[in-house]
Amino acid sequence: MRTWPVLFLDDVGAERNASGFATDELNALLGYRVDRWTLITSNLDIEAIKAMDGRISSRLIRGKNICAGVNTHDFAERCDSDIQP
Repeated sequence: MRTWPVLFLDDVGAERNASGFATDELNALLGYRVDRWTLITSNLDIEAIKAMDGRISSRLIRGKNICAGVNTHDFAERCDSDIQP
C-alpha cells in the first residue's frame, strides 16, 4: 500500500483498538504516502482526529493535501423520499 498510485481508506477513526496498533500503523502508512493520492473517509472532523492522534491530523493537512468536511446524514438513516434518482 505504501507505493500504490491510489489508496482509499474508509471510515478512519472508527476502529476500536485500545493498544494503539491501528493508529500507529495509519500514522506510518500516511508518512509513506507523501505525494501519492490517498482518499480518506471518516465520520470524524479534523479536530476529532487531532484529539485521537495529532500525528495523523498533521499528515492529513500538510503540504498540498486537501481536507474537505462534508455534513450529511448516514445513508442508511435517510428515508426513501430523500433519495433522488
